[in-house]
Amino acid sequence: MGRWPLRFPNLWLALAFLVPNLGALRCGFVFDDVVLIVENEALHGLNALVQVWTHGYWPDRGGLVLYRPVVQGVWAILWVAGDGSPLPFHLLNLALGLSCVLLLYGLARRWFEPGTAFAAAFLFALLPIHTEATTSVVGSSELLAATFALASLTLFAGAVDD
Repeated sequence: MGRWPLRFPNLWLALAFLVPNLGALRCGFVFDDVVLIVENEALHGLNALVQVWTHGYWPDRGGLVLYRPVVQGVWAILWVAGDGSPLPFHLLNLALGLSCVLLLYGLARRWFEPGTAFAAAFLFALLPIHTEATTSVVGSSELLAATFALASLTLFAGAVDD
């Protein structure tokens, strides 16, 4: 593969993802965030780090059993660290979304020419669907899952190549 002339591709990808999504920092808590985080007193302290492993995801729907202890533990830590402010939650979502873009780019570079890999990651970064995951705090569960999946694929691809 030849040298590709674009300098600082990770910076361009970061800008492509962050600029359209920075509005999330002003959103506060929206939609399901209110029930799952703001009104969920169980997540407003570090004792939640134990409780989330034994209780369901929806505090107001006993019959609906979803189990997401990792993301609920993260929310409890962010709630305490940010004193209930939505800003740390949105910063986390932006960081997770950006990590997905950069992990996808790294994975694509293993299989495609640099220009093709960059184009794919750049288009992925600009997709408007990311707004749902970055603006709504509860989207962090999807962002965490995507980040872990892409990181796993990247590690697997490295193990296969070695």
